[in-house]
Amino acid sequence: MPGPREQFLRRCRQFSAGVLRFAGRFPKNAAGRHLADQILRSGTSIGANVAEAQAAQSRADFISKMNIALKEAREAAYWLQLLIDAEYIHDDLLMPLAKEAPQLAAMLAQSIITAKKNGGIVLGRKSGP
Repeated sequence: MPGPREQFLRRCRQFSAGVLRFAGRFPKNAAGRHLADQILRSGTSIGANVAEAQAAQSRADFISKMNIALKEAREAAYWLQLLIDAEYIHDDLLMPLAKEAPQLAAMLAQSIITAKKNGGIVLGRKSGP
């Protein structure tokens, strides 16, 4: 059974895969390309930054990379909520992604808090000095 770190990384990858599928369904006009690009950039970089954080050279490096992932999760949540508010696209992938982005952000924020507080267990691994 995978530990918390592996489970979280899997969730990030699944979110990114959903973003890839979702962005491919956007209208092929200027607005569609712009919105798809924004969601692709932010949504797929969350997991990449979390993966980089797992190889961090120090606690400060870990926190820095996790902060980048947190910013990207918040940005993805913004773009997804914008699509809902604007009623821009109706797709069965939108609502699950819009719910998952803030959940990922909350988990990232908690991991950062934990790492800053005491350097304890962070997403299933002992953080460095």
